[in-house]
Amino acid sequence: MYRRWLHTIINFFILVLGFSVKPFAQSEPNYIQITRQQGLQSNQIYATHIAKNGLLYIAHSKGLSSFDGSVFKNYYNHYLPFTEVSNIMETDDGTILCKAFNNNVFKVDHDTLKHLKWFPNPMGFSPSSVYQNTLIAMSNDSIVFYNTINNTQRSISIKSLKKTVLPKKVVFGGLYYHDKITSLVVVDSTLQGYLWFGNTSSNLHFSAGQLFLNEEKKMDRMIHVNKQKPISIPSVKKNTIVNYVATIDNAIWVCTTNGLYRQNENGSIEQILSKHNVSNIVCAQDQTYIVSTLDEGLFIIPDLRVDRLQISSETLTNLTGNQQNLLATTESGQLINYNLTTKRPITLTELIASKKPIKIIVDSGTNTIILSGEQSYFLKQNQVAQLPIVIKDYCYTKNGILLATNGGLYYYTKENKLPSWWMKHSVLVQRAGGYLYKLSYFSLPVFSVKIDEPNHTIFCNTYDGILQITANDSLPQLLPEPFCVLSEMIVYDNHVLLLTKDKGILEWNGKSYNPACNNTVPKGIFYRAEVFNKQLWVLAEDALYRYDGTHWNRYDHRYGIETNDIQGFYAIGEDVYLNNQKHIIHFPASIATQKKLAPQFIWMPCYSEPNHELLRNNQQLSFRNNSLLFAFNVISYRNGRNTHVAYSINDEALIHLPFNARQVQLNHLNPNEYNLKFYVYEDNRQTGVVSSFHFTIHPPFYKTWWFTTILLVLVAAIIGMISRRILFRWKKEARLIQGKLILERELDKSILSSIKAQMNPHFLFNALNTIQSYIYMNDKKNASVYISKFSDLTRSILDMSNRESITLEEEIRSLTLYLDLEKMRFEDSFDYHIHLDESIKAEIVRLPSMLIQPYVENAIKHGLLHKKNNRRLRITFKKKDAQLEIQIDDNGIGRKRSSELNEIKQRQHKSFAMDANKKRLEILKTNFKQINFEIIDKHSDLGEPTGTLVIIRLPL
Repeated sequence: MYRRWLHTIINFFILVLGFSVKPFAQSEPNYIQITRQQGLQSNQIYATHIAKNGLLYIAHSKGLSSFDGSVFKNYYNHYLPFTEVSNIMETDDGTILCKAFNNNVFKVDHDTLKHLKWFPNPMGFSPSSVYQNTLIAMSNDSIVFYNTINNTQRSISIKSLKKTVLPKKVVFGGLYYHDKITSLVVVDSTLQGYLWFGNTSSNLHFSAGQLFLNEEKKMDRMIHVNKQKPISIPSVKKNTIVNYVATIDNAIWVCTTNGLYRQNENGSIEQILSKHNVSNIVCAQDQTYIVSTLDEGLFIIPDLRVDRLQISSETLTNLTGNQQNLLATTESGQLINYNLTTKRPITLTELIASKKPIKIIVDSGTNTIILSGEQSYFLKQNQVAQLPIVIKDYCYTKNGILLATNGGLYYYTKENKLPSWWMKHSVLVQRAGGYLYKLSYFSLPVFSVKIDEPNHTIFCNTYDGILQITANDSLPQLLPEPFCVLSEMIVYDNHVLLLTKDKGILEWNGKSYNPACNNTVPKGIFYRAEVFNKQLWVLAEDALYRYDGTHWNRYDHRYGIETNDIQGFYAIGEDVYLNNQKHIIHFPASIATQKKLAPQFIWMPCYSEPNHELLRNNQQLSFRNNSLLFAFNVISYRNGRNTHVAYSINDEALIHLPFNARQVQLNHLNPNEYNLKFYVYEDNRQTGVVSSFHFTIHPPFYKTWWFTTILLVLVAAIIGMISRRILFRWKKEARLIQGKLILERELDKSILSSIKAQMNPHFLFNALNTIQSYIYMNDKKNASVYISKFSDLTRSILDMSNRESITLEEEIRSLTLYLDLEKMRFEDSFDYHIHLDESIKAEIVRLPSMLIQPYVENAIKHGLLHKKNNRRLRITFKKKDAQLEIQIDDNGIGRKRSSELNEIKQRQHKSFAMDANKKRLEILKTNFKQINFEIIDKHSDLGEPTGTLVIIRLPL
């Protein structure tokens, strides 16, 4: 615990060692400076304005820009590029206007400045204002009212105005110079103009309906016109010029060349940002103050209660405190005492020879200061003693200080009195204003040491690990490896806590390491911890935390507290002090209990491509407009550098955008219903700010369900109708074909039967004539043989007449009987020969019945009959190309001569055999497509006919 230290120490240092006292330490609010290096287009800023949507607009020497805390947008002026603008205004419908020093007014149109109107004024620049959607300006000798909605205007002559009392609600104020007299021109909420009074060489400032007159821009010559009372603010610096007067939260802010002055309602006056040329101040919705300057860009003040103390021009290396004093060391080795009551820093010089001390140990109980760097020193009253140790860490006990050094554990006490359980493990090393003991448990380097006095336990962090020493131990015990990257140990509320860089904060319960503080520790990388006023303070990578035993409070960028370069911290009561190298940051501990607004997500104009159509929420889009650009801003002036956006489409995986990304481009989206959600992340933690955008991309009509349904129904109906008609036609044709086939088959059968029936009587007639001739000739033997063969042939013909096909063997047998009978009829002047290839199996091959007999008959009757002798007929059966080839070869008179001889006979008798054979061939060729007939007329070398060759080809 901290002890009260005696003021005699400081008094002695002042008298003996020498000191330099500064009358007052410099104090001002902690701010974040934004300049051209951070993206600001110009450091010379004339005016700022917080729009209704929270966006900051900045008028500067190169035009107009906007800022959301992280990203700048510059609006290009096509009409007058890089023209200096000032006097930013906003209409009720959110249109941003700005006025240049040449009295041209411009309107923000998407990413550019569009020229709106020029209000010439021979007296120079004259600020304008906006009421609702009407722009009010002075031009020449008139007040002009310009309606920004319908682009109409009307004018009132200033000379026609009457003098009257000041209206209750003022929406415009201007100065009118006439005949060396300056008059105040005002406009009320009814857009009526009035004259107030005259005053020479005055400047007018108009802010939120309040009018301020400033004579010769001097601070002690200001009048609050609305209240009709003067304002007098003393200036430390001579020739301070007033740039602008603003009203925020019932306070009057005077922007000067020597900083910013605030007059509160009670009349008290505060000065901040001294030595800065301030041009304007605005307050954002989250109570962040934004100060603009004429040469240094922007100053963002997250909280006026967080200020910085400049107690030295050097870099501070360490910070601690005792009661009402802060002790800090500098890079050159100076020790500075800052009295929190008198606000006076005292610099004590030449205290130590070593540079850059890394530890300051103050013990009021022993009236001692211990400084440790490359060497260590005791400072006590009139004693300055060098110690043979380098102190790495320390902790206070009831009667002294336990020191962790590069040579083990040491104990410093005012009195020669040690805890009883250390007596046999201690050796007196040095006596300098007190007693320095070496604890002989070990001589290893110790990086940190903590003590749990109620339980008589010491914890040390060494190269070997964490050692535990109890009252019953003669040697330290090595605790289990925590398997973490250890930063520091701390004892809080009799619990040993381990600060780590990878596992948060762990607690040793005597057996194992578990998450500390009931598992409520925030996530992060932790470096250092202290206990002040029975509260645990922990320094993390991006914040400072306070734990009161139940709740954690976080101090970070949102309050303007940067913890990146913190070298030490100290808390007394409600006041917290952080060493930020160049200065000390001070703030009340209760600041974290006041809820801060989360970053604000605002939509900017969004468009669909390719027609650049403005998007609205819940919009229905055609399939052609399927490439969309979503633009937005995230308002976070306190912590904009650590704020980013993530989005999801239809609740799918989150897509995190870069910190400076302010738009999302979605190209070639498929027809569907989309729900686009945007999430704001601050310090990589989701803030709960969710903004959604819902839209639907309709498919082309030919891909809609109703069109598909209609098309399917229509196609099905057409197919059904066509199929029905085709099926009906097929059935009808099938019935006709079937009937026709039946009829044709019956007809074929009847024709064949008829032909066969007709052919049989014809042959019988010829055979009977032959038998009759034998009888006339009384040749009984031949008549008997003929009758026998004739009967066999007749039986064979009758049998074949009832069958459509017969075997080749049966056909050859029938032909043999027939030719034998014909040979007998020709009285041996006729010779025939039937040849069958051995490869043909006659008992298996089938062919139409009586197919060959008509050709054989024709060969005999028309070819051989007219020849007197040497009549020959040759019938050959052979296999050729998977076909049965039948050749009927005679050496008759030929078809031509036979036709000539038959012409005379046909005049009296028509040959039935020829006609019947012709019809039979046609029928057979219809039913048997592969039956081929070929008749060849044979001739001699002299061209005389030598017979006829008939070739019939049948499939095998």
